Order: sequence, then C-alpha cells, then structure tokens
Amino acid sequence: MRMKNLLLSGMIFLIAAAGFAQGFQIGSIQGVVTDETGGSLPGVTVTVTSQERGVTRSEVTNMNGRYRFASLPLGQYRVEAELSGFQTATRSNVLVQSEKTTEMDVTLRLAAETAEITVTAESPIVDRTNATQTTRISTDEYEKAPIGRSYQSVMVLAPGVSDPRGTGNPNSSGALSSSNQYLFDGVDATDPTTGTFGSNLNFEAIQEVNVYTNGVSAEYGRATGAIVNVITKSGTNELEGSLKLIQTNDDWNAQNKTINQATGASLARQKVDVDNKRYAGTLGGPIWRDRAWFFGAYEEFAQTGANQTTILTNEEWSSNPYLELHNYRVTAQITPSHQIWAKYAEDPFTGIARGDYFASNGDLYSVVTQGQLGDHQAVQYSGVIGSRLSLEAMYAEATSSIIVGNYRAPGPFDGGSAVFNLNVNRYMNGLYFATGDNISRPREQINAAATYFASFGSDTHDLKVGVDIQDYKSMSLLRFTNNRLYEVFFNPVTYDFDKTKAGQYRYDFADLGPQTSSGGVDSIYLRDKFTVGPRINIEAGVRFEDQSGANDLGVPVVDSQVISPRLAGTFDMTGDGRTLLTATAGRFHDFILQTFIDGYAQTVQRGIYDVYGWDVPSQQWVFVESVNPVSGGIDPNLNLNPTYTDEITIGLQRQIGSTIGVGIRAITREWNDLVDDFRRYDANGALQVDYENSADAERKYNAVQTTFEKRFSRNWSLLANYTYSKSEGNHFGNTTSGVNNFADATCRGVLDPTLGDMPCSEAIATQYGRALYDYPHLINLLGTYARPIGPVNLSLGIGGNYISGQNYSKTGAVNVINPVTGAVTGNTITYYYDGFGSERLDDIWQLDTAIEATYRIFADVELGLKGEVFNVTDQQEALVASQTTWCNADTATCATQRQRHGMQTARGAYQLPRSFRITGLIRF
Repeated sequence: MRMKNLLLSGMIFLIAAAGFAQGFQIGSIQGVVTDETGGSLPGVTVTVTSQERGVTRSEVTNMNGRYRFASLPLGQYRVEAELSGFQTATRSNVLVQSEKTTEMDVTLRLAAETAEITVTAESPIVDRTNATQTTRISTDEYEKAPIGRSYQSVMVLAPGVSDPRGTGNPNSSGALSSSNQYLFDGVDATDPTTGTFGSNLNFEAIQEVNVYTNGVSAEYGRATGAIVNVITKSGTNELEGSLKLIQTNDDWNAQNKTINQATGASLARQKVDVDNKRYAGTLGGPIWRDRAWFFGAYEEFAQTGANQTTILTNEEWSSNPYLELHNYRVTAQITPSHQIWAKYAEDPFTGIARGDYFASNGDLYSVVTQGQLGDHQAVQYSGVIGSRLSLEAMYAEATSSIIVGNYRAPGPFDGGSAVFNLNVNRYMNGLYFATGDNISRPREQINAAATYFASFGSDTHDLKVGVDIQDYKSMSLLRFTNNRLYEVFFNPVTYDFDKTKAGQYRYDFADLGPQTSSGGVDSIYLRDKFTVGPRINIEAGVRFEDQSGANDLGVPVVDSQVISPRLAGTFDMTGDGRTLLTATAGRFHDFILQTFIDGYAQTVQRGIYDVYGWDVPSQQWVFVESVNPVSGGIDPNLNLNPTYTDEITIGLQRQIGSTIGVGIRAITREWNDLVDDFRRYDANGALQVDYENSADAERKYNAVQTTFEKRFSRNWSLLANYTYSKSEGNHFGNTTSGVNNFADATCRGVLDPTLGDMPCSEAIATQYGRALYDYPHLINLLGTYARPIGPVNLSLGIGGNYISGQNYSKTGAVNVINPVTGAVTGNTITYYYDGFGSERLDDIWQLDTAIEATYRIFADVELGLKGEVFNVTDQQEALVASQTTWCNADTATCATQRQRHGMQTARGAYQLPRSFRITGLIRF
C-alpha cells in the first residue's frame, strides 16, 4: 500500500531534515531577561516546570538575554529565572496554548542576599508572532455556559462562521461548507469525499477548540474555509474526573406556535413526554507520577426526539438516535525533553432520522434513517534536541461510514420508486438513497515536524519545514429505490402524477453495484518566522501539494501540483507587544473532493440511465435518450486543479490588562479555478458530463470583523464578535453549479410559459447574486460569571447570536432541448427571475442562559446542578423559505406559486422553540 511504502521515507525525512506538520499539541514560551536598567542578562538559568505534570526543563539565556522553550505540552507552567547576585524571579500560571508563542519577559533585581519574588504571570492574548485570525475557546470559557454538546457548536462562535440551521457543517468567510478542515489532536477527520465533518467527538474529552479563519499559516493546507483544531484532554499528576447525568424532555419545552403558511395548518407538535438521559463520565490521572498519565471519557445517549413534520404532507416523524462516544488517551514523558502519546476514539451514532437529504422530506416515505460510524487513532511524538531543534511526528488513521435505510415502508407509487415533485421541488414516495446503502471513507496519514531556532544579534528566525502524507478511499453504494426516479408534478393525496402535463420524466438507472476510488496528497512546506528589529515580526511561507486520485478501476483521474505562498506580519505599535498592526496575504488551495474523482467512475452509480418523457396524447412514457457520461472513457488530457482563494487581510489588535484582547480586521477573498461539472451534448446528441476548472464560475467575500475576548479570570469570561460581510458570485454548491451546463443549447420554460424558448446561456446568466449563506450581519456572544456564595460556588452563563435572515430567490425551471435530436430532455436549468439572493427573510436572534451551583462535599469532590435554557425569549422566526418557485403566467397554477412564494411550510423552517436541559454532576 502507498501509505506503508511512504512511512519509512517520512521517518527518514524527519531525521535527515527539519520538518513540521499541522495540528501538534505543543506551544512555546520565550522572552528576554533583563536587569532593572533594561539591560539584557546573558547566562541566566531559566527553568520551566509543568504545574500539572511536574516535568521540568532548563535553558540558559544567550548573549542578548533571550531564552526559548519550544515543543512544550499544553498547560500551565511556572517559569523561574536565576542568576548569582540577583533575586530569583518566578512567574506562575504561565499558559501554553496550541501553536502559540507565549512571551514572558523577566526582570531580575539586584540582591544583597538571595531572595525570591513570585508573581502570577500575565499570559498574553495578543501574540505578536502570529497574525492568524484565531478563536480559542477552552473548557474554562464554555463549561459553565449554555452551549450545544459538539465541537461544531464551539466552532460557530468564531467570527465569520455561520450555521443558523445547526447542520454541523458551517460556512466560514464565504467558503463552502465542504471547504473546512477538521482536526482531532492533529488527526484529519474531514470526510475526503464530501469535505464535510467525518466524525463526532466526546464533548467531555475536549480541552480546547482552536478555529483559524483568516491569515492561516503555510503549516495548513487543503482548505479555503476554517481550520478547526480540536484538542482533547490529557491526564495530570492529580486523579481527576467527572460524572454527569444530562436530561432533557420535550414536554418541558415550549410549543411550536407557527403555521404552515401555504395551508394555514398549525405546526404545533404532539409533545413527547420522555426523559432523555445522557450519561457521561471522565477519569484521568497518573500512571507513573511525573512520567506517565492516562485519560478516558465515555458518553451514552438514547434519545426520543421531538416530533417534526414533512414539508408537504404535514405528517409527524421523529428522530430517535443512539450515541456512544469513546475517547481514551495515554501520555508518557520519556525524558524531560521527549514526550509520546497515543489515543483511540470512536463514535457509533445510530437510529438517526433525516428529512434533509437533497430536498427530501416531502412525505414520510422520503424520510431516511441513518447510522454514522466513525473512529480515529493516533500516535504522536514531540521532543527537543539541544536548545535549537525540536521534532514532532505522528501516524494516524481515521474512518467514517454511513448506513442508510427506510424510516417506513416504501410509498405506494410504482413500488416505492423515488419521485421528485416538481410542484414543490421535494422528493417523495421513496429514498434518495436506497435501503442498505453503505458508505465508507478511510484515511491514513503521516505528519513529520521539526523547528530550528536561531538568533542573529537581537533578531531571531524560527524556521520550519514540513511534510504531510495522506492516503484515503471513497467506498460507496448509491442508488435510488428500484433504480428509478420520477420527475413529475405529483399529487400527495392520490399519490399519482398529473397526466395532463408535458415536461415530466422518468429515469431508469443501471445498477452497477458498489464503487471504490482512491487518492492521496503529499504536502511539504517551508515557513520562517523572523524579527526585523524590536517591533516587526514577519512570517513567510510556501506550501507545495501534490494530489493524485484514481477511479474505481484504478485509472488515474487527478494528478495536480500546486504552490501556495503565504506572507504575514505584525508591527508592535507601542513597543510593549500590546498593540499590533497586522497584515496577511496568501493563496489557499482547496482539497479536490473525491466525489469529483467518483464522477469518472466506470461503475458510475446513478450516472448511466435511460430517460423517458411523458407523452400526453398517448398517455404513456416515451423513450427520449440514453445517458452514459463515461462511455467515451477518461480524457487523457484531463488537468483538474484544486480551487484556490487569494486573500488579503489587515487588522489591529490590542491587549487590555492581562486577560482582555480586542481587535478589528478587514478581509477580502476571491476564488479562482472553481471546480464544476460541464454538461453538454456531443455531435451525436449524447449527453457528456465532465469536471473541469471553470473560467465562468465566480465567488468573492469581503468583510470587517471586530472581536472581544476576556479569558476567564477574576470570576468572569466573555467572547463576543461582530462580522459585517458580503458573499456573492454564481457558484455556491459544495460540488457543482449550473453555470456551465448546456450553454450552447436552447431551453424552454417548464411551468411558466412566459419564459418561452431562450438560449440556455440566458437562463445561466440569471444565476449570479448573493450566496444562500450570505449573512451581512453576524453577532456571537458567550460568557460566564462565577463566584462563591457561602459554601456554594455559583456561576451564571449567557450565550446567543444575532444573524441576518437567510436570502432566497424567485426560481423557475427551463427544460434543455437536445440540439441534435430536437427533443425536450429531462435536464433542467434553474432560472432566477431576479438573480441569486434577491429577497431576504427577517433577521433572527436567540438568547441562551445557564446557571450552575456546586457544593464541595469533602476534599476535592463537589456535587452540582446545572440548568440551561435555550432560546429564552422563545423566538420562532423563519430560518428558510420552504417555497421559492415563481411563475409570471396568468394561470391558476402560476397564481398559486406566486402566492406561496417565500412561505414556510414545516417546523424545520423555523427556529426551535424554547428548550431546557438539566445536568446533575460530580467533579473530583
């Protein structure tokens, strides 16, 4: 296997050269030791000691009084500076965070006799060595606040990140939801086929979540969205743990007070009076004090979900998932300078019911059940050789799988064949995925890392070279029920279609069985952080990525090499590291999704089919054409490159006191080489489908972001940010858009005869405007306040957001006419009467609160109770427009479409009602 062959070469590279890879759980402490006059002091012995694990390392300051500790495991440290003739100075509670340099300057005072001064250190929020827009949220900030129990609920607190419907796949800074990268302790857990999140994670195991959104270093690649680095807990010298019983009950929650605006029917639900109990426990501590530690977390949750309704038929359904989350980790300090850890995690998540698969949820027959199975495992090493070189290495595996089934028996029409209802653009009667379909996406990776630190006078260089090697597969079995799909004007009462209308089609698909494609990415980068004088810090980097991919027969499809240059800098305006002017410029390449490679599969599922059109005079299905998009094989000149984004940012950061940071940043981003499908008819009238980089596809993003961060101290913490932005263009689909389809053909209106015949390019030209995920105003808030009241420790939490309403458009459909045969085909193009995003729903907001009270019953054991209220004011505003179809003709059907345009027709189109959650807990 390719990965096994590259394992040895990766390790040789680690030893022979300097390398660094992404996601390692280390930070650094550096500073200058001076005397009371400000003069630098060489020869000072500086010692850092982990306050949680007892590990100690020492260095001696150089001729400029500078010291540096690289590759420190995360946590709190004590820094001690000692020199004969001076008082020993000690700084406690120095915080080391992931991939952050903590500046800790020390002043030594002359002393007639040895004495020691110990103070609590300031752990700076502003980092003058790093210009990346970073949002760091640890358990201290969110443990006592009202928040969803997933890393995505923490992720969306970052500026410019939005997911108002709670899909778990947010958009970041104008990028697609398939353009984020999810790292668990450095393990890439992103789904290689869809680009979305590939695994869940035990929330109790999370130590902190770091979200990098703009100005990201060359250490990271394969994403133009957010980099989400989730770091899990590790044991310490103290035996610590927790037990929690987390309980919800739909009967406690507020009633839905909305209606189906199309029918006037109430959307009030039948409440389910069931106590949903979630059990969670953690335990961590020493295996060998000061040398080895363990940590484990387990969570189990069997839920009876609140009732939901189908979009069209208003039938009741609910999701009743069962979730198990395992997370286990062992850490060993081999020597004071070398550490190794290993972990294993898995997240079987079964019993899910979903109505959001590609416009499904028209009726109960189109609701699917789903099981999500994921696991990841990793071994990582970090160490320091001498005083200048640090090394890191990791081997990891991650797998995500999906199993799909029926929510209830297939529908009555044609044995349960899937129907796409042209009246409402929703699936009905059957599944988008057939029962028993399996999807598996395994990934292996090797990361190697090293850092070389050098100083030249007062200037320093922090040089890194890195390698990241990954192999992955896309294994799937996808098909419609009965391998058939109807695209018709469907009646949900009679479960039959309107036989008086033309423009209706049936697709009979070839059943080619499962397919497995493969791919790999080899990445290397060079990055140097260096100082120019006392106030300027520069980071210059370049990243090279070589991506390959082969279809299910092993035929090469992708062979791409790209270079991503990055440049960033900070200017210390006040000379004390507290007020920084920042600027970044860089190119960021997306990962070429394996789904594009699957498009060239020789067993292309749902890609080979016969098209039949409904003939009104004869009242029967008539053959129109056969579609075989791979009949001509793979173009040997195929040159598919990853989409890339060019980004420029400029900002200002200011630290106030020891724990408060504020900032403002302007961002401009523009995408190029967007990958899209090109659908066209060849000279014989056969449909051809290719994936290419499109010159006509556009996307751009401009924003101003303001941030406020107060780290937990003096009883309170607060995270707040505001983003004003604009996302516009004509390509917003995670895989494809309609901007390159049938540009040379003629199109004819389907429902709206006033559209008549037009060049398809005219319909395509309407597909420009503001993205569906374009939210001009976005405010996030999360804070806690805690203090003892007698024997009780009381804490209050607040959270919430304000976000612009989602936009929508007046949409219609035009049929494509085969330019060779003259037949009206089953292929359609969406026509936007006023362009993308021409209308917008009202803004929405939500306020959440929490209160926790704990009582120490003995020693270090505390008993507590936490209550949370989500959507305190019970806002139930519209999240999405269920009906967007428009029609200008003077007919009864068109009048109905115009009347229903922009309406909401199901509970899922509105904010969730006020809900409650209670947690009983024991911490020790």
